[in-house]
Amino acid sequence: IFPTVATSTFFTPFKLFCRWRGSVLKLLWKDLIIYWSLFYLLKCLYIILPSDAEREVFKNISNYFFVFKDKIPIAFILGFFVTNVMTRWWDQYMSIPWPYSIAVYVSSTVQGYDEVGRAMRRTIMRYVCLSLTMVLRVLSPRVKNRFPKMNDLIGAGLLNTNELEIIEQLDSKFPYYSKNFLPIVWAASLVNRARDEGRIKDDYAVKTLIEELNKIRSGCGNLMIYNSICIPLVYTQIVTVAVYSQCLASLMGYQFIRIEDPNTHDDNFLLNFFPIFITMKFIFYMGWLKVAETMLNPFGNDDDDFDVSYLVDRNLQMSYLIVDYMHKDHPELLKDQYWFEIPKSLPDQGKPTNVEIPREQTDTFNIENKQLTQKVSLNRISEDKKASNYSVTNTKSVTNTKSVTFDPKLIPQPEVIDETYLLKIPGVEEKQSSIELATVKLFSLVKLLLFRWRGSVLRLLWTHLLAFSILYLATMMIFLTILTKDTRNELQKYASYVQMYEDEIPITLMLGFFVGNVMIRWFDQYMAIPWPYSIAVLVSSNIQGYDEVGRAMRRTIMRYVCLSLTMVFRVLSPRVKERFPKMKDLIDAGLLYENELKIIEELDAKFPLYSKNFLPIVWASSLVNRARDEGRIRDNITAMTLIQELNKFRSSCGTLTVYNRVCIPLVYTQLVIIAIYSKFIVHILLDQILLVNKKENAFEYVPESSFFQFIIYMGWLKVAETMLNPFGKDDDDFEVNYMIDRNLQMSYLIVDDMHNDHPLLLKDQYWNEMPEANDENVMKSSEPVDTFNVASGKSTEVSKKQSTDVEADQRINGSELSQSRFDLIPQASTIDKSYIERIKKQSIIFSYNKSKTNINQTFQSFEDESDFDPNEEDSNLILISIL
Repeated sequence: IFPTVATSTFFTPFKLFCRWRGSVLKLLWKDLIIYWSLFYLLKCLYIILPSDAEREVFKNISNYFFVFKDKIPIAFILGFFVTNVMTRWWDQYMSIPWPYSIAVYVSSTVQGYDEVGRAMRRTIMRYVCLSLTMVLRVLSPRVKNRFPKMNDLIGAGLLNTNELEIIEQLDSKFPYYSKNFLPIVWAASLVNRARDEGRIKDDYAVKTLIEELNKIRSGCGNLMIYNSICIPLVYTQIVTVAVYSQCLASLMGYQFIRIEDPNTHDDNFLLNFFPIFITMKFIFYMGWLKVAETMLNPFGNDDDDFDVSYLVDRNLQMSYLIVDYMHKDHPELLKDQYWFEIPKSLPDQGKPTNVEIPREQTDTFNIENKQLTQKVSLNRISEDKKASNYSVTNTKSVTNTKSVTFDPKLIPQPEVIDETYLLKIPGVEEKQSSIELATVKLFSLVKLLLFRWRGSVLRLLWTHLLAFSILYLATMMIFLTILTKDTRNELQKYASYVQMYEDEIPITLMLGFFVGNVMIRWFDQYMAIPWPYSIAVLVSSNIQGYDEVGRAMRRTIMRYVCLSLTMVFRVLSPRVKERFPKMKDLIDAGLLYENELKIIEELDAKFPLYSKNFLPIVWASSLVNRARDEGRIRDNITAMTLIQELNKFRSSCGTLTVYNRVCIPLVYTQLVIIAIYSKFIVHILLDQILLVNKKENAFEYVPESSFFQFIIYMGWLKVAETMLNPFGKDDDDFEVNYMIDRNLQMSYLIVDDMHNDHPLLLKDQYWNEMPEANDENVMKSSEPVDTFNVASGKSTEVSKKQSTDVEADQRINGSELSQSRFDLIPQASTIDKSYIERIKKQSIIFSYNKSKTNINQTFQSFEDESDFDPNEEDSNLILISIL
């Protein structure tokens, strides 16, 4: 629903009204017919009553119900009920387990290309899919209709005859319990067998596989709990009784139009014949209740219920694809087009896109040309500097090419940074405003918020406000120029009735609950966006090798990670879709190669209904396994840790697609929109009806309160509209285009330029003492320490010490430990056993000289200092214990 209306515009509400599937009219048309039938039945009953006394009794009953309808706090009861049901509804979908993570683990750990190895991997995944399908048969009528009996699962390829016999035997012994856990137990047994046969190399991989199987079983168990432990019946009954009693009371209470003139209270044909206002009231309350009814059991046949039948097909197909067709397979390892550089930004292939950076970020650079200027450092290989794509599978070069250059850019010192310099940097102005807003000052909100245009309420509402003004003035002109004075006086009699309708619609509560739910969902979507930097640190730390194969492995893994997220963004964000209209545009951007695109297109032809954004993660996992097999990863635990992080990344990408696929029910959105728009239509009519007694000259009347109410309520609605799909083009929507550039840039920076690299190791300024907490002079000065400015060459002391470690070694051998706070730490190559012993010895002497008093107070056995000999082993042991 909402991906097609990702950006809030003037016509967004009308686009939503044009939908029939899941709409409020589709849900309520039968209820409306019954409601109108009862209304006219009561109207006919009043007409056919024989005597005036009986009609008077009928009117008294109507008056009683008219008063009774206001005694029920239906808005609060219904609002909280719908909010609780909606939270439970979303939690149920998020509890559905997905088999793709365990499929990656099975493909990575269960070895063997023979039939037994293949059968083990495929059977484990079949058992996982079977367990979830058995649960869905219990929950979903759609799946139950598809597989009425367990025998039908045999024909679907999910169950074998011998396995069905085991389940039936257990059913006869324990008939009251579900057996959906059995396939998970069988899968765990297969994992243990694979370990015993040596197909799984270590126990840590077995532990990881068992844990993942238990997560699947736990997710299935949670779904069964939601099915067995429902919302208490009394809560549902109270809400249902409240809504139906309100609607029935209104049905009887609004049989007559109560106006100021009692002699004409039932003479108006239109308002008495067609119950327009109570119909709108019925739509609001009954539609709000229908929202809860459709979400109470989201596995049914309603339009907005979860379609889990396709999950049965997808899970089995994708599981077999990962553990068999793609087992330890990945595209050819190639040098990427940014092999000699870190790109400033990826080129736009479709519609030119202005990549904007959020306020907390630094600026980016836009490159209009597809050909990027190559910048190569002097210590790089001096061959062709054009980024070419060729295989590095058999390359044996061990050239250290880990240095990558950027454009040189001088960063001014803190003392020369002024306000003028900051205003030249994009995004800094907004950042400074946010910092200034953090402190409460006089008129701070007015100065920093009300006078901004981007994302402001006036920018969102100016078209709506213009349309409201035109409609308001047009209605005013009709009332004053076309209608006669008698007609206006006649309409004024119904002002109290119209006012009563406007006050009885709980627009504030309905809109407040809706915006609250939308805002929580909006922020959860941003928090679900995965970031590749944790994976990049793990890849850089654990995949060794400065040769071309090692570099290509690290860079390709991170490219696959960034590619997976970009494929998701192409589905979610119109901005990314305009930037990369087709998958082949990702080739020019350096995220995809032609051979990889060919694989994706082949799978799209076979399985056209499913997204393939998980494929790059599977390829990255295969590269991790290859790096382990080649010895570039030192142990199996590290390899499993990398695969776990890749699976977490894939899971987050899947969560984003879930938010895109499972939207807030359309009926809820339509109800709120109808409530807002109908309120102001009625408000315009009411203002014109009451206009006669307000001013003799109508053109002098300015409806300030009406315009102010319109800005508040319509602006509140626009808040929800802009957050329904936060990946659109609204001012406050998430800017994900810059994430694509940043992810690839920082990933390459971490795994290549910064691979196993760190700044010079120096002693910190508190090396010999810890500053006291009550010392006001500690870190009071903002002046930088001179010895840290190594690059600028200001400190000759440090630059001299960089040349050799002999001085440091001499200081260790001396009788006194150097008091300099910035002495260089000796390199690892100079540290031997004798060096470590000297360190210990000097540390003991230094600590003793600094702590004579404490030692004498603690150990009375030392009567004078001559009793302590640093060369004696017993004294050293005592000293070490004290320290």
